[in-house]
Amino acid sequence: MNKLKPSKCAVILHDKDVNDVGKAKAPHIHIMVTFENARSLKNIAHLLGIEPQYIEQWKGESLNGYSYLIHATTNAEHQYQYSTDEVMANFDFDEVMEQARQGIQRVTKTTSAKDEIIIRAYLDELKKGSVALKEVEDALTGSQFAKAKPRLEHVARKRRDTLAEEWRKDMLETGRSIDVIYIYGHAGVGKSRLAKDYAEKSDSDYFLIGSSRDPFQQYDGQSTIILDELRPSTFPYNDLLKLLDPFNTYSNAPSRYFDKALTADLIIITSPYSPKEFYQRIIKSDKHFDERIDSYYQLARRLGLVIFLTKDFMQVAFFNESRQDFVLDNSSKEPNPYKEDTVNNILSQNQKAEKLYKGVLDTFPIADNSAKETSEEIANDQTTLFKTHTKLEVTKKMIKTDNKKSPIIKPTKANDDETTDN
Repeated sequence: MNKLKPSKCAVILHDKDVNDVGKAKAPHIHIMVTFENARSLKNIAHLLGIEPQYIEQWKGESLNGYSYLIHATTNAEHQYQYSTDEVMANFDFDEVMEQARQGIQRVTKTTSAKDEIIIRAYLDELKKGSVALKEVEDALTGSQFAKAKPRLEHVARKRRDTLAEEWRKDMLETGRSIDVIYIYGHAGVGKSRLAKDYAEKSDSDYFLIGSSRDPFQQYDGQSTIILDELRPSTFPYNDLLKLLDPFNTYSNAPSRYFDKALTADLIIITSPYSPKEFYQRIIKSDKHFDERIDSYYQLARRLGLVIFLTKDFMQVAFFNESRQDFVLDNSSKEPNPYKEDTVNNILSQNQKAEKLYKGVLDTFPIADNSAKETSEEIANDQTTLFKTHTKLEVTKKMIKTDNKKSPIIKPTKANDDETTDN
């Protein structure tokens, strides 16, 4: 060691270390040395008469390196903690360790103070409404968010309550009511697209309900709400009636930890069921349901606009008092603006299916040439089938008819080259 002439040197025997499974490690020695000037590992190894791979350059503060000798660093705090008395050094090791502890405390206090300044600034902006809760959560580090989470939720809830009071006051003063639009039709006809496009046109800040377990968990005061693919089981019927009441400005949305005040003046519903079918399914699913108390009319009178969507058309349904149900108005029939997208989706779906099927076939080993030829014939037959099916589907959707009142879709003969009429 005299040949090295280090400015500082400390040595300790580690004879109480264990591995990850709790088994004792072989006793070994750790030496930490520092120099006034830079030295190469190769030079140090030569002077010590050992191979360079047995020497590691400490990266970072040398103070942390000396702290590691007794496992006093953050990364080694789960290991056996050695006493400073077990260290041999050419300097006052206890004094250096005390400096290290004080330095850690200062850094911790400084970091905490900086974190608190950042957190308080975001809390103030959140209270004023300058930033949204999601924006604050994304901006904070993990440790900052952990410190601030309860306060963020409290301030965000207070902000929502303030907005709700202002919204109610405005709704009462202007005499406005909540608008409810109900869009129904089969899957894949563009219900969700229509709802989102209209919501974006009305207000770019809309809320799409999440899981049925806690649909309003992420609601943060948006003025437009989309209840997408609503099912009879999503909400209890009486809660749904409160939610859709056009004059109930004190409505709260059910949420897991606390109900949230709604400030939405537009609610859009999409569902595979017509309003009447929706209600009838609720009755069937609840044997204790009382139609005399919770009638269908209570739901119907809350729906400001009902739209029926098919792959080809969209039209309005108006409430008929004599029938006590919504009746389609044929004079309102318009082409479905998403018809072309539906056709393209079918093409894309079938092309993807063809690709996936070929991938499945490729997973099976081919034993001989005859088997390979058979497999290729099957694959080619499947490809032809997919193409024919796709062409048939597209032809069914593009065919025109002179009967405007009730379009009739007729399948036509299709092959790989062209469609012909006999």
